[in-house]
Amino acid sequence: DKIKTAVSTIRYAIIGLIVTILAVVIIGTVGKALGINVIQYINFQDVIETITSIGTQGSGGSNKLE
Repeated sequence: DKIKTAVSTIRYAIIGLIVTILAVVIIGTVGKALGINVIQYINFQDVIETITSIGTQGSGGSNKLE
């Protein structure tokens, strides 16, 4: 049962990453088509800090959503 839950969580995480990457690509493409450089406003350091803060918040135990 726990393995099925873990596999499901990993699957949804991968799907989330794919959706996020596709969203950035689509926004960049639409921005270029409109003559706006939207990607310049994305700061990689801010993204890393957000991911790190999420990781430290979640390391305290199980965050089960049921």
